Amino acid sequence: MGKVKWYPDAGRGPLLLVYFDPTLRETFRSGVVAALEKVILGMEASEKMKVLSELLPKEMEAVTRNAMALCGPRSSRKQSPYSY
Repeated sequence: MGKVKWYPDAGRGPLLLVYFDPTLRETFRSGVVAALEKVILGMEASEKMKVLSELLPKEMEAVTRNAMALCGPRSSRKQSPYSY
């Protein structure tokens, strides 16, 4: 097998270049490239889930707080005989 190099690609993340020995069969090359792509996709998904799990609770709290602020304080609303 040959070298593996990382080059930044405009807007699409890193570009992975893999150099193979010319005597290797195409099926082996395709398998290696597919496996590397799968690993990279797994790493990307893991990072995205990590960020989402950090941000989602904060965002949900902010949305809930804003929605509750629109309702106003309970004591300022007229009490209806039908309210619970």
